[in-house]
Amino acid sequence: MKQSKKLKRQQVVLDSAETYADWLVAAREYDDMSGATLWRRRDHTHLYDYAQIRVRLEKLRSLRTRNDDQGLLFALNEGVHGNMGGMGNSELYTQSLLGTKHLIEDYCEEIADAIRH
Repeated sequence: MKQSKKLKRQQVVLDSAETYADWLVAAREYDDMSGATLWRRRDHTHLYDYAQIRVRLEKLRSLRTRNDDQGLLFALNEGVHGNMGGMGNSELYTQSLLGTKHLIEDYCEEIADAIRH
């Protein structure tokens, strides 16, 4: 069966989901079938500066795990804005039903962890 027919059938399953849990299962299947799951796992794309985000993520993690509060405060102050490395590019949020690049999600979670630190 062609991939497009499988995706159309999966879209019907998505559209008929009666609970969020059912929709989530169907969305995972859809993303797996469409290649979106793999797309999310790979940092690389022309849509954002993934290298910059990776470096900043590692810096924040390192500062937080070393309890370098002053360094962490400085790093947060210099680098927390809505379009860091092009992360605000709307195309990054239309490729998958379940989210965007794992790197972007990890970066946002690390910022939240750093703020709570």
